[in-house]
Amino acid sequence: MPYADPLERTRRLGRRAGIVAVFGLTTAFTVVCAAQVLLQALPRGTVPSRVACRDGVQRLAFAVDRARSAETGGPPGGDARDRFRARLEPEWGERKGLDATCAGDAAARLALDRVDELRYAEEHAALRAASDLSARRRAVAASLQVLALEPGARPPNRD
Repeated sequence: MPYADPLERTRRLGRRAGIVAVFGLTTAFTVVCAAQVLLQALPRGTVPSRVACRDGVQRLAFAVDRARSAETGGPPGGDARDRFRARLEPEWGERKGLDATCAGDAAARLALDRVDELRYAEEHAALRAASDLSARRRAVAASLQVLALEPGARPPNRD
């Protein structure tokens, strides 16, 4: 049935176009979100590490130790996590491959899990230490300002 009023025809066409646009945007958003969830949730095939299982576990433990020792002397700040993680490389770049390499060695799997736990504990400790040091350094700088002293300046030599 043709519409006698051209304005009514335009309204209906605009309403349909709006419904289609909202439906299309909602569908696209849902598909993108579902794809992101699936990409994160589904396991990807891992390539076994080029390093032997037990050697790889030992290298990871050494990398955690190296990152922890280096972080204690670093300047505090918001990038403590990034500095810690950067010092874990290159060993931790092959971490996922060790899952496949160590699949048949129960003792090495246990050690690998413990190294993972240590890594995360050390990383959080580095973050806490950095934020604690940063707050303490700001407090000292503020106290020195109150005393009209310059933070980081060498005290006068009184010999």
